[in-house]
Amino acid sequence: MRALIIHLSDIHFDSGSQHLLGRAEKIVEAAFSAIETHDEVHIVATGDLINRGDVKQFPKAEEFIKAIASYVERKRGIKPTVVVSPGNHDCDFSGDQSIRNLLLKAASTSDATDEVVSQIGSVLRSYHETESKLTENLIRLNSWHSILSTDLVRYVILNSAVTSSASEKQGQLFMPLPGLDELPQTEGQRTVYLMHHPYNWLQQDNARQLAQHAASHADLFLMGHEHMAWAFGTKELYDGAAITYFKAHVLNDAGDTENSAFQTITLDTEQGFFARSFRWSGGRFELWEEKTSKEFHGWPSQDGSRKLCFLDEYYRDLNSVGANFTHRRKSQLTLPDIFVWPSLRRAVTTNGMQNGGGEQSEIGSEALLSSHEDFSDFIVIRGGEQSGKTALSKMLAAGFSRKGIHPLLLTANNVSSWREKSLNERLDLAISVTYGRSSRDDYRQLASSRKVLVIDDFDLSQVTKGYFEGLRALRAHFGRVILFLDSYPGLEVALNEFLRDEAFVDAEIFDILDAGPGSRLNLIEKWIGIGNPDPDRDEQKIMAARLSKVVDETLGRNLIPTYPVFILIVLQRAELAQDLDTVVKSGSQGFLYESLIIQALSTKVKAASLVTCLSYLSQYAHELMVLGSDSMPQAQFEAFHVGHCSRYALDIPIARLQEQLVDAGILEDSGSAVSFKYPFHGYYFTARALSQIESWMILEPEVDRLVSSIHTERNANILLFLAHIKRNVLIAEKLISKAQDMFAGHSQADLFGSHELLDRFDSTTVRAILREGSREDQLAENQKDLLAAETSQRELTAVAEARLKERLNDALSMNAAFKTLQVLGQILRNHAGEIERTEKMRIASTCSELGLKVLDFMLSTVAAHGHELLEFRAAQLRAERPKMDSNEFSEEMEKYLPSFASTLCMGTMIKIANAIGAEDLSPILEESLRGSPTNRFLRLVTQLEHFSDFPRKSLMDFHEDELVKSGFLPNNVLRRFIVRRLYLFPAREELKRDVLEKFKIKALPFKFLGQHKIG
Repeated sequence: MRALIIHLSDIHFDSGSQHLLGRAEKIVEAAFSAIETHDEVHIVATGDLINRGDVKQFPKAEEFIKAIASYVERKRGIKPTVVVSPGNHDCDFSGDQSIRNLLLKAASTSDATDEVVSQIGSVLRSYHETESKLTENLIRLNSWHSILSTDLVRYVILNSAVTSSASEKQGQLFMPLPGLDELPQTEGQRTVYLMHHPYNWLQQDNARQLAQHAASHADLFLMGHEHMAWAFGTKELYDGAAITYFKAHVLNDAGDTENSAFQTITLDTEQGFFARSFRWSGGRFELWEEKTSKEFHGWPSQDGSRKLCFLDEYYRDLNSVGANFTHRRKSQLTLPDIFVWPSLRRAVTTNGMQNGGGEQSEIGSEALLSSHEDFSDFIVIRGGEQSGKTALSKMLAAGFSRKGIHPLLLTANNVSSWREKSLNERLDLAISVTYGRSSRDDYRQLASSRKVLVIDDFDLSQVTKGYFEGLRALRAHFGRVILFLDSYPGLEVALNEFLRDEAFVDAEIFDILDAGPGSRLNLIEKWIGIGNPDPDRDEQKIMAARLSKVVDETLGRNLIPTYPVFILIVLQRAELAQDLDTVVKSGSQGFLYESLIIQALSTKVKAASLVTCLSYLSQYAHELMVLGSDSMPQAQFEAFHVGHCSRYALDIPIARLQEQLVDAGILEDSGSAVSFKYPFHGYYFTARALSQIESWMILEPEVDRLVSSIHTERNANILLFLAHIKRNVLIAEKLISKAQDMFAGHSQADLFGSHELLDRFDSTTVRAILREGSREDQLAENQKDLLAAETSQRELTAVAEARLKERLNDALSMNAAFKTLQVLGQILRNHAGEIERTEKMRIASTCSELGLKVLDFMLSTVAAHGHELLEFRAAQLRAERPKMDSNEFSEEMEKYLPSFASTLCMGTMIKIANAIGAEDLSPILEESLRGSPTNRFLRLVTQLEHFSDFPRKSLMDFHEDELVKSGFLPNNVLRRFIVRRLYLFPAREELKRDVLEKFKIKALPFKFLGQHKIG
């Protein structure tokens, strides 16, 4: 059976549109110009019946549409069905809109009350009166949705004009999903959605959700508004289940009466649909051939898969972030807002080989979707607690659904038994929740190749015979199975036993890796861009790059895993407590770690208030400090709890509080002893306990002990947190005194002095390379200098331990010096507004002087003991690359020491810049880093690393004043810092070109990366 849909849009009837009445018959003549028979005729108008809210024109628009209907009935003897949807021009904005404008934001969420929606929808009162005169048998479900059914078509009308305004912009409107899952549909009936506004006018998440919903519930989607005719098909969910979108051309252009078109869609319930477009030309509507179908487009397959679509509620759950994250520009975040695909590493199997053959050991997890045919049908993914396993499982499930492979997502904790009977019951429940009760048989009878099972929270320690039997049965039923496991001590033993079973011997095992620098920056950029439809992209990238430097330095200190959840908590707390720009300027690592603690306590612990918890844990850390231990026996912990509650008159059940602190990830309970979950918890609460000591006489010995062993991770981090929690000028004096005593026999390094080792490498031989390519490639390249600097410092220490006994103490003191730099810098940046100018100068000068003394030690060691370093490197090269020929070996050795010295210099400069690099400190830096060329060099480096504006003039002036007459070292190092800046921060092409030319930096694509060697 066939229906003809005459699709009109943007009629825009106004006082100057009388000519339209004369075109009604012309529309009908064109619509029936093809030789076709029809059982039904539908006149569909997708919005803007009138122009600019002139409600006096609704009777004329009604007359026009009824005229078309009359001509259809006269020509074919069929009474047509009229269906209309409202547009923004159908809204009456003539009255005072101030209250409505205030209500619009509240109405643009799924939680809006009927009263609010009714009030803002009152601007469509005149439209609805006209609609009731045109359309019979309309069922209005609510203010947003209506349904009209014929024998062949069910129309779902979406009222996108509810949240329209006189000055509406793209990305602002809202359209809740229609609840159609339980509404009956006649066998063979096709579903057509109508909405005036295309998706790009809706909020981004809302548009994504509606597109997913429409693809699984509708066959065609008709739109208007943008005055441009087009049609396209899209496979939103699965192969063979497409939805086709039609957007009509403007029927009446108020500025050009000749610009007029409409379309017809011949809908055959069995064969498919055929679309034709007609445009006004020479007093009639002629066929618009380039926008007309060549043949019928078939409907999706009828094998049952068409009925399989996510229920709306399940789709919302799948997009849930799974944590209490909020954002100031968006009230309800979704998983796609904040998800970055993690990297995976192939694990080593029991035979000691990487599973997966000779393929690369590290992959992006999205490859499991894009290249799923290249992987085993049974995949195991391991990850630590909070590593993002559940988020990855949900994104994989959503991704497979878009590829035509229908997922089921199970949580192993909810499976009471892995016997076949229980599994069948569990699968029926999962299918019902995911696709609806009526879809059970359709899903079960799909070919296994079209089904994937994703199991989260699987625990191999519980593997029994029943587990094996159940998993074997599931693997036979599903074409692909993906297990997510928690990594824990002893997992390897259980995994080896599991893989010995012949049904799973072909499994591929992957480990979720920590978020690397590129992933962290991508996540930060996504966070900054949330709810900002028209951002300044360069400004956004600059802010993200600066914030990522702070986050990288904080999370890169290995106190906690660099998982996305921790980064997100830091970002959220930063926005809640103070704006991101303030956090970036202060670079407060103490603030960032404190954010994680407060978030965990606030969301997980209900047995005591936040303030009570902070005091309790501080006292517990103090007890551990007195014990000189990292943990406390359970019995002793219980005694501490009783004593603390007695001292502060608290009535808190220990079992409940301890359980919640463990659940929050603050404490760890091994059964026999209690400790902090992560080292940074202990460091933070120890610092908090020390900060509460008012007497300097009591506090001073503790500070002395910390400062004297500042090279240890524990002491350095306690001092770092102490600097964040409380400003104490006496602590700063202790650190300054410590810094002044370090490397007392060394002067500050002079990069512009004579360096015997490097003198033969003059500035004319210096070149640098800027690799141009993707953001990820550039970020990876940017990290190489940091990694090389850390490696070089370790090598220097290793050589000192092995060969330079007399320099050993100095070499081991480097770590203490850099820790001192870090803590002093934290004091300087955290309390910039509280420290007087003189003290600021002392701290900033101490940082730069100490850093340059360390650099002098390193460069003098390279110059004085070059032969020992060369021997050390030669042994390394021969071990690493035994097949290297003599010419290549000589070339490597010749440039090793210059490159080594340059890298040491760069790494030290980065550490100094990280300590003093804040734009708020610019006046102090100008004063403290003046005079010598090396000081001016360091000031330039600090600006390149930490300031928003590119220091173009300062660079150019410095080049003319100092670099042109200088040797290898300053030229090489400054070029490398310029390249680092250009990798991390966007720059105008003109500026980039000028700087590259002036400093002899060559831009090359990343495809030559394999030929690139530092030096």
